[in-house]
Amino acid sequence: MKKKIKVKPIWNPLNQQDWIKNKSVSSELRQQMEEMSSEELKVAFEKKPLAFGTAGIRAKMGPGIQYLNKYTYRQIMVGYCKYILAKKHKRPAIMIAHDNRANSDKFALVCAEVARQMGITVYIPQENRVLPTPILSYAIRKNKLHGGVNITASHNPKEDNGFKAYNGLGAQVLPNEAEVIIRNMPQSQEIFDLSAYWKKGKPAEMVYLNYKELVDSFFEEVIKATVLDKRILTPRAPIKKVPIVFTGFHGTTTKLMPRFLDRLGFKKVYVYPAHNSISGAFENCPISNPEDPKAFDDVIKYANKVKSTIVIGCDPDGDRVAFGFKKTNRWRFLTGNEMGIIFSHYILNRKRFTEKKPLIITTHVSTSYVDKIAAKTGATVMRTKTGFKWLSNMIDRLSDRYEFILGFEEAIGALVHNVCRDKDCFGAVMLALEALNRGNPYFPDLHDYLCDRIYDIYSPTYSHTFSFTVKSKDWKNDAKKMMHRALHTQNRDLFDYKIEKVWYQKEGDCVVWTLDKDSWIKFRVSGTEPKFKVYFNFNNEMAGQLKAAAVMNISKIEQSILKGFTYTK
Repeated sequence: MKKKIKVKPIWNPLNQQDWIKNKSVSSELRQQMEEMSSEELKVAFEKKPLAFGTAGIRAKMGPGIQYLNKYTYRQIMVGYCKYILAKKHKRPAIMIAHDNRANSDKFALVCAEVARQMGITVYIPQENRVLPTPILSYAIRKNKLHGGVNITASHNPKEDNGFKAYNGLGAQVLPNEAEVIIRNMPQSQEIFDLSAYWKKGKPAEMVYLNYKELVDSFFEEVIKATVLDKRILTPRAPIKKVPIVFTGFHGTTTKLMPRFLDRLGFKKVYVYPAHNSISGAFENCPISNPEDPKAFDDVIKYANKVKSTIVIGCDPDGDRVAFGFKKTNRWRFLTGNEMGIIFSHYILNRKRFTEKKPLIITTHVSTSYVDKIAAKTGATVMRTKTGFKWLSNMIDRLSDRYEFILGFEEAIGALVHNVCRDKDCFGAVMLALEALNRGNPYFPDLHDYLCDRIYDIYSPTYSHTFSFTVKSKDWKNDAKKMMHRALHTQNRDLFDYKIEKVWYQKEGDCVVWTLDKDSWIKFRVSGTEPKFKVYFNFNNEMAGQLKAAAVMNISKIEQSILKGFTYTK
């Protein structure tokens, strides 16, 4: 039995006045404190450490121990460096990268200086340029580094930032590693002076990686590892005649995705002009989450203007990607589950496996439809808790017995190759376009591929995630109450379905309603945002009936599980 690591409390004896009086605190932070409400100040100076969620630490930028600023980044970084140094590497070295958010470049250099002062060599992109998440993961592996840090809050609001910590595999750290980082963070009373943690002598080296060489190397490795049908690389590939509209939402892929597609020979790529600048202000996209179709409202108008039927959008940090297709004047965006089904079917029916059994890794709340495809093609499906860190840390551990072919989540994240250990939008875009090219003109969009090819073989399915933002101040407690209601429901009848079993699935950290007709509903609280999520997986009906049943049943769930709570859809 593993010994549970106890996280020591970081008691904060400092208050607003201590910060104002300290000469090292910038005038900007002082000004922010003067403008903050008493409630905001209370949150800022709570006596507890920042915590790792599903994907690292995320919080608002601002003064105080609970917000992200120069001092809290230094505090977190000391904990991370002690985690790295505890492994006793002869010459410890890490990679530090950042996204386009305001202050991310400055915070990256703050973290780099801490690491150097503690005796850890730091690799950083040339000119400290923005770098997509998958390329950071790749750089850790390529340069045989011992870890890495990414300053990003992914698709969170522009006021937020974050800290993603990586291990030597190029994967995000697991909770037991995160606990070590938090436990080794300095006490809050030390936050203004961390020199006691510095190593004596000259700081470690800062190594600047050639940006073009790093990116080009990543592109080549991804293409080599992903292409299954080399016709996609020829100028005559049918898909290359189709105009494609792309947006990186002002993020790290804004310039790099068009460059990647150009490398593949796509000459009809239109970057949405209003998003064609790398900016932390996100001035032209109030929603930067590609999982939300509303984020594409203006992009679609531009696509209609240039007569494009394909829209592609990536997260600001470049890990997730969404695909939208126009058919008979209606745009439809595919979910992460649908893309996981398409990728599974395409890879398993295009690639030959002779030595090792093909492996798909996904989460407990993702569609079970891939199990049907795997069973028919001899593949294995393994499931993890929610969070790509769980998937990516499994790959190397299983490499002796299995050939990894796909990792995906229901939230539009996928890894379709073995080059890095985090979600990768570049490989996913390439494989999606290859599958589309392979089906053209029989399946002019991937929704047709899904319905007219895959569903014809395995029967229709409907999976959907309903996300509810809990608006109360004590949202975590309210979300726990919702979970309690779901676990102790006395109802056994739903619209068109019956609840056969209600149970808590520890492996997936979710409440499960097992239904008849090989279907289920699962309930989970988000690890990164104040959201209560309900996951539907309906089978054994006609496609239209499946969606109608989901709409009817989510209404019933709102009336029972969420009744009395303050939330928005």
